Amino acid sequence: MLSQLHSVFTTHTQIERELSNLISAGVLRKILLRGSSEGGGQVSGAGGDFGIILSETYNNLLSSYGDMFGNFPEWLSSLGRTVVSVSRESLHGIGVTDEEIQRLIEAGFLTMEYSLREAGYTISVPGIGNFVKNLRGGRRELLRVLKRQTYKEILEKVCG
Repeated sequence: MLSQLHSVFTTHTQIERELSNLISAGVLRKILLRGSSEGGGQVSGAGGDFGIILSETYNNLLSSYGDMFGNFPEWLSSLGRTVVSVSRESLHGIGVTDEEIQRLIEAGFLTMEYSLREAGYTISVPGIGNFVKNLRGGRRELLRVLKRQTYKEILEKVCG
C-alpha cells in the first residue's frame, strides 16, 4: 500500500518519483483500494488508499482468464499501464464491448466508479474486497486499543 511506504519513508516526493518511474516502465501497477478509508473517500477523495501490485502478477491473473476480455489486457499492459480509472467511452474506444466490460466487472478487474462525472471504472484485483475488509478491521482494532491508553500511544512490540 502506498500509505505504508509513506509511513516508513520520510521522502514522499522521492517515493512518488520512484513509483512513477516503475509504473511507467511497466514494473508496477497502481490500483485504488475502494472503501479502505473510514467513511468511504476521505483518504484520497476517490474512495480509498492506493495499492501497488507487480505488473507481472497482475498480468498473470488477467491472462488466466484467456481471451474473454477482448483488447483490455493488451491495452492495459501497454498504453493503459499508468491508468487507475477509465471511462466507458475510453474502453469502447479501444474496442472493449459492453459484454466484455461486464465480464471484467464480474471477474473483479473493474469496479464501478460513481465519483467520476461520466460513467467510469477503476482498475481492480479479483478478491480485493477481503483485503480491504481486513484492512479496515485492523485499523479499527488499532484505534480501539489506542483509545484505551492514557496517552493514546502504544509500544511497537505490543501491537507487533
